[in-house]
Amino acid sequence: MKTLLNVTLLAILTFLFSCHPQRTELLLNQKDFLNPPQSVKVHAWWHWIDGAITKEGITKDLEVMKKQGIVQATILNISLFKGKNFGVPEVKFNTPRWYEMFQWALQEADRLGIHIGIHNCDGWSSSGGPWITPELSMKQFMWTKTFVNGGKDVSVNLSKPYAIKDYYRDVAVVAYKSGQQDNSFHVAHPKMMINDSINASCLYDGNPVSSAILKKGDFIKISFDSDFTAEKIVIHPRKTFTWNDMSKFISKFDLLVSEDGEKFKKIQELSLVGLNKNISIKIPATKARYFKLELTDMSDINDWLKYNVAEVELLKENERPLYSPSIPYLLEKTVCVKSSDKKYFDTIEPVNDKETIIEENAVVDLTGKMSADGTLNWNAPEGNWCVLRFGYTTTGAVNGPATKEGEGLECDKMDTAALNFHFKNYPEKLIQTAGKYNGNTFKFFLIDSWECAYQNWTQNFPSEFEKLRNYKLINWIPVLCGETVGSAELSEGFLYDFRKTIADLIENNYYKHFSELCHQNHLELHCEVIYGDANYPPLDILKSNSYIDLPMFEFWSGLNKNSI
Repeated sequence: MKTLLNVTLLAILTFLFSCHPQRTELLLNQKDFLNPPQSVKVHAWWHWIDGAITKEGITKDLEVMKKQGIVQATILNISLFKGKNFGVPEVKFNTPRWYEMFQWALQEADRLGIHIGIHNCDGWSSSGGPWITPELSMKQFMWTKTFVNGGKDVSVNLSKPYAIKDYYRDVAVVAYKSGQQDNSFHVAHPKMMINDSINASCLYDGNPVSSAILKKGDFIKISFDSDFTAEKIVIHPRKTFTWNDMSKFISKFDLLVSEDGEKFKKIQELSLVGLNKNISIKIPATKARYFKLELTDMSDINDWLKYNVAEVELLKENERPLYSPSIPYLLEKTVCVKSSDKKYFDTIEPVNDKETIIEENAVVDLTGKMSADGTLNWNAPEGNWCVLRFGYTTTGAVNGPATKEGEGLECDKMDTAALNFHFKNYPEKLIQTAGKYNGNTFKFFLIDSWECAYQNWTQNFPSEFEKLRNYKLINWIPVLCGETVGSAELSEGFLYDFRKTIADLIENNYYKHFSELCHQNHLELHCEVIYGDANYPPLDILKSNSYIDLPMFEFWSGLNKNSI
């Protein structure tokens, strides 16, 4: 991941040996070290920054590269200074003038005998732009829970799951018998606002993926129609990713109460340790109409990554929050957040309350019984039922660090149609501009490091899952929402299959397919596929790199403060 912490990044130089995925042995010739061949000379990254591009500058850059022995340069069009005026006319990304500059760079590189490659989108991560609509963007699954009593005809509106950029699509409606029912907080239908201006009802929808960004000093106000008694508070702090140990992250809140919604008094300071889990804190039994939760402090660990709160519920001592998964480390196992340790993927905990286990074939598919407005009409059998409305939205991830003209949603990494659309709207234009230089002076496209967070869904995921794993997904949807189906072992086995399907789809429909598109146009694909596993998407890194003409890695040199 690229950061600007201790390093002013002007260029990254790497010595790269030409290689082929099928080569198993590299024979070194001592004479090559005395007079290195062209294939092992210096390659450079060539940043075109904030539109400060001129033909004169391009020529001078390339001539200096030639003088220094650089034989290949990778263009990355980026924004680092937010449109700062560098004293030359700005050349906006993806305009005819910009493509003229690209063509000039190829012409000059050809004159000097330098190969050129370019990143496949604006910025250095990953594959996106303003042409990508939410339908073609990276996606994540969402859900809501509704409890109904059976033994009668039921007509109930199922709450629509949280939508990012107002984009949501239903996948399925399923029901299962449950011992859980609405707690007192949900029965009271509280009103929840952030800073008295932002509706925060998503903070008690039972889905920790829906969340709200908070900064120090922000507050969440919870209002009831009448006095409400609370004996504990459950908060779910969230960061999808940090480079450091999430278990050491500390956030602090003040909990205040009021009778009129104006004058508040503090009843307790709250200290939360960790992220991406429910944290329950006992409070003095308190009756009030208004509660306020104010963020007073938090760790500065990776503070450029936004801090969110995903769930907040005020409860009686013996009540369960709506989100109370029986699957340990559910969010990590469903590719929603980073795992602090890979061992969490292998954690299987026995379910103490056997009555909470859903029988393997007891999940009822109600998809066809919900109307377009979300109304479920169902002759429900006897018992207490939990109904899941399950679907997906965009992740909202964008490419970067991009100029304002080049920034947009990241394309769906599991869908070849989305990648084809992205390729048509930018890489293909570069190929057309390159003309006679394509495949010779213009040699490759680059996909740099994955910095677009997590994707765990795509439109065709259910059919792809069935094709790859040889069984249907629908009976196991409750597992994705935290329930145990069949047994702990069976549920964990399904989650392994779920992650494996994500890996297969990203490997084949993103890296492999992008490579095929490049080869069809006589170009190579260079990539940095280095994370995978517990960090970013759960890829088999070696398999993904097998599709890449030149696999890449990175390392960083930091300041040793003890040496000063």
